[in-house]
Amino acid sequence: MLTHLLVVAALQKRAPDSHFLPGVDVVFDDGDTKEVDIFGVYEGKVLAGEAKVSATEFANEGQIRRDIELSRRLKADVHVMAAIDVIPEPLLEEAREHCGMAGLELLVLHEPDLRPRLAEARTERDRQAEHHARTQQRRR
Repeated sequence: MLTHLLVVAALQKRAPDSHFLPGVDVVFDDGDTKEVDIFGVYEGKVLAGEAKVSATEFANEGQIRRDIELSRRLKADVHVMAAIDVIPEPLLEEAREHCGMAGLELLVLHEPDLRPRLAEARTERDRQAEHHARTQQRRR
């Protein structure tokens, strides 16, 4: 549920007049029940989607397709794909493809959006490690 709250906070920071419900159980007219991690109104559009602790959860067979199909079924305009860590480009490309086919906008939120200080610290550590490696290489 912490992931859901991080996503809601990031969305509300981007669009303060928006409103969201985290972790919603929905029942469709045919009796089918599903759970959607984020549902609400974002910049005047219906938004629905998934928030994962790890981006690797999106790599499960058919996960992205199922998530986007649920957003389409909920008549969303925007599908949000969120993870606390960085979502790899191949998964983003798959989501873009499925959203395009479903007629949905894709909104991606991941580490740089949900945990910016961690992302900045990681970037700084990477820069320091690269500098250290270059320095070591010059000494040889």
